[in-house]
Amino acid sequence: MKSIKIAYLEYSDIFSGAEGSMYSLIKHLNRNDFTPIIIFRYPLPHQERYADLDCRFHYLANGKKWWMGSDRWEKPMRGSDMLKRFLFALKIAIFTKKEKVDILHINLLRPNTFWCVWLPKLFGIKVVGHSRSDTMHWIPSKNLQTILDGVICVSEFVREKVLLKNPQNTSAFTIYNPIDYNQYKGKYTKHEALASLGFSADQFLLSSVGLLSPHKGHDMAIRVFARIATDYPKHLLMIAGGGNESELSRLKTLCRELEITNKVHFTEQQISEVARVYKASDIVFSLTTRGEAFGRVPFEANACSTAVIAPAKGAAQELIVDGETGFLADPLDEEVIVRKTLEILKNPLRTKEIIQNGINRFKPLLSPEYSAQCVANFYLKILRNGIIR
Repeated sequence: MKSIKIAYLEYSDIFSGAEGSMYSLIKHLNRNDFTPIIIFRYPLPHQERYADLDCRFHYLANGKKWWMGSDRWEKPMRGSDMLKRFLFALKIAIFTKKEKVDILHINLLRPNTFWCVWLPKLFGIKVVGHSRSDTMHWIPSKNLQTILDGVICVSEFVREKVLLKNPQNTSAFTIYNPIDYNQYKGKYTKHEALASLGFSADQFLLSSVGLLSPHKGHDMAIRVFARIATDYPKHLLMIAGGGNESELSRLKTLCRELEITNKVHFTEQQISEVARVYKASDIVFSLTTRGEAFGRVPFEANACSTAVIAPAKGAAQELIVDGETGFLADPLDEEVIVRKTLEILKNPLRTKEIIQNGINRFKPLLSPEYSAQCVANFYLKILRNGIIR
């Protein structure tokens, strides 16, 4: 049996959760069955993160060109982004046809990838897309879904939104993002993690992890911490994330109003090796207000044997059983979050048991090997049966 050739379209500007998941997928594909190729628009610094993958890279251009619209110009001509998308798609279609690619896998499926689906399909290439967003205007349209051979959704939460756009779609399947629990095991001790972040080895730390964005719930973490700070005077709160300067200013103002400025530490930027934050923390807050398409924080922190209060919305809710394999709370209910926080702090043995239950449940379910096998089976169904209906 010949190896099945899969081309992955990676058109991002940064290496984030979606790119990390694609990296893990390619790393764990059975190379006896599959030959991966990564297609990039043009060279960018973050692509160095893929360097250790045993696969071929293909660049559609050697740099930013005059026809690349907003990629190239601060004030692009009207219609130039449409031209950019069409030309990139044409280059993808020509390359995949020439290389006899079996399946083109679009790592971030959004409505503006229509040409990247339609032109390769016109050239006879099977195309699947990874739907990774919970935002409705990023969910692929009915027309786009109709011409795809299959849609991989990162959670049932996302799949339900995909089906809202096209209820007749029977080619949309849920495959959760991988979390490699083994990579977190024993990487840092708690003392080492605290020291690497600039804290003393005996510090008690709570943290809220995520971009500085209003929907990430850092303000709720601050309010909850303010409620318990008097009873837990040795504890500090760390807001671990960067991004929006106006949000940073708003959160610092809230700390001043609640008179806890000297107890809240802001990293003011994304932390490299976020596992250090998880390992250093006694509790991690992940309180995004709208739920998340998948949300890696609750499971990465669990892999580090740290208690997490996750939102009772989105993918976290469909995976975590509150009080059994983790802790869930309405991210807008301050009273409930305070109660959960105190339960964790006052009952360390029970907390440890729940954390271990989570590890036992999620380590195999979210393993890179299992995720890659699920995707591989998805590819094989498409190749054997055509469009899944």
